[in-house]
Amino acid sequence: TYKTYYASHMNQKTKPFSEILPLLESLQQAGIYTAVVSNKFDAAVKGLCQQYFGNRIDFAIGEGHGLRPKPNGDMLQAVAKKWGIALQDCIYIGDTEVDLQTAKNANMPCIAVSWGFRTKNQLLDLISEDTLDCDENSLKVHISNIRKKIKKVTEEEYIESVWGIGFKIHE
Repeated sequence: TYKTYYASHMNQKTKPFSEILPLLESLQQAGIYTAVVSNKFDAAVKGLCQQYFGNRIDFAIGEGHGLRPKPNGDMLQAVAKKWGIALQDCIYIGDTEVDLQTAKNANMPCIAVSWGFRTKNQLLDLISEDTLDCDENSLKVHISNIRKKIKKVTEEEYIESVWGIGFKIHE
């Protein structure tokens, strides 16, 4: 079956984007919970996260558990519920149109990064005013709080405000 085959071949052509490891380490040092939410089957998600991220990820969830796959917001909602965190106090970081739609469907703020599967221009074409289901001030407050937590462990600026676009995450 597919799952059996994938379980023994899941490392082929799979590696984390170079920008993600420093970001995860900074978030972890700042005490910010991190999770991976994927449409891959759950055992594969957990295995890949353990192999590539080690203890940098607090929780990983994949297909299964009676939750609908992305772009439905069920898995994001389940992660927030597991930690007892309100959806508006979370930020979903994604790199595809499915990720943007998933965040929207979960009523969770989203940061789109262009160092993943889609280019900056592809992501900008997808972003519209209704991409986020929170007001601009709430998003700015969340970003400010994340910046403060990151600043406790490093002077490096990881989140840049880009006028007229939103926010950009740096390596």
